[in-house]
Amino acid sequence: MNATPRPWALLSRHGHALIHLAKNPRMRLTDLARDMDLTERSVRLLIGSLGKSEFLKIVKAGRNNSYQLDLERELPHPFEKQISLHSVIELALKLHAKEKEK
Repeated sequence: MNATPRPWALLSRHGHALIHLAKNPRMRLTDLARDMDLTERSVRLLIGSLGKSEFLKIVKAGRNNSYQLDLERELPHPFEKQISLHSVIELALKLHAKEKEK
């Protein structure tokens, strides 16, 4: 983990995790923690929170997990109720793909 202060982010850590898992539903939590610059424990708590809120379904496949997002679920914050999770994920993935093309 970096000792430098984190810059502020438009999306929450929950949003970042959902976008990462939309890109790679079979991502290991250790890899997710590394990509998000968080501890593995923090990521486990984050995934647990998303699972309890039913935005994320954890599917066990032997020793591995796969993650399914409920893209039709309404976002929880009153300001975001008119925005679908699907549209947020779709936009983020498009922007990420464009960034990779550069």
